Amino acid sequence: MLALGLFDPVAAFEPAEEKVAFSSGGLTFESRLTVPPARANGWGVLLVGGGLANDLDWRIPPAVALDPAGPGDAAVLAEALAAKGFHVLRWSTLAVEDPIRDAYPERAAPRTEEELLAQTAAAIEALALRAGIEGRRVLLVGYSLGARRGILAGAGHPRVHGVCCLAGAGLARLAADREGATELRARAKELLAASDANGDGVLDGEEAAGAGNGLSDHDGFPGLREWELAASLGIALRSSGAWRVTDPGAWPEDRVGELAEVFYIGGAHDWQSQQGALLRHAAPGKVRLAYVDGLGHTLGGEVDGKFGRISSEVVQRVSEWARSVAEEGADREPPVEGGRGASP
Repeated sequence: MLALGLFDPVAAFEPAEEKVAFSSGGLTFESRLTVPPARANGWGVLLVGGGLANDLDWRIPPAVALDPAGPGDAAVLAEALAAKGFHVLRWSTLAVEDPIRDAYPERAAPRTEEELLAQTAAAIEALALRAGIEGRRVLLVGYSLGARRGILAGAGHPRVHGVCCLAGAGLARLAADREGATELRARAKELLAASDANGDGVLDGEEAAGAGNGLSDHDGFPGLREWELAASLGIALRSSGAWRVTDPGAWPEDRVGELAEVFYIGGAHDWQSQQGALLRHAAPGKVRLAYVDGLGHTLGGEVDGKFGRISSEVVQRVSEWARSVAEEGADREPPVEGGRGASP
């Protein structure tokens, strides 16, 4: 049927993918551009992987994956966002020239944060040029340390409007100086141990009331977890003026105000979730928070030490946030035509 040139209604509404290569630091990096199946909205999304290395699709290592043959999280996000009209680029931080590239995830060539930020900047340009994105109409979606790099690379960038942080890490200081790297966590642990009378790992109503003033419920679910105690302590210290920063390093909390908006999605069972609350304290009018109950740092299912793909609820929240951002800007910048198989 297709050989006769007849219309295929299923294929017409599936996103198409194009191979894109770009250079950074004298090395070549592989990427995929997912093209919206219908009318493009004139916006682009760059997916920024976590850790210090990631493959093209953010696959979970087979040894700890619930579904080793299933799609990686980046591929799932790309398809969902393309269905909303976005051109979506994802890339592998493993250089084509890297001799141990095929050994990932067991081995990977180390990359500095500066090198990974340079890759991110190059990927932003590759997305904008290949998809024909004009103006400040690029959104970054970063996972874990990829969220950190997303804010650092996107803040002040003429093409970047906002960043979505998926279980973002390294966004806000947990100590005011380099020597006290676990200061807030240590205090939170001490507070939890002293006040958790029934030993269930959370502070319930009377326990929280007895632990002192200034403790806040950040995720909207019953009880205060250790990360919520750390967030509350960090906000109180920052608000009181007792938080005297001596670490001048690059921190997203210092630059988040340069973005139009930031959306943080965290798991209610993830220690890193205090990062969202601390980030919003730094820029309360620009950072929105959402927490999903039952999820940890991977934002997917966990069974007997193995991990599943990203939660469908998280994917939906990301795509709806991106859609709302693009629609709010539609009056100022009209959409452009595009679609399956079309050259951007």
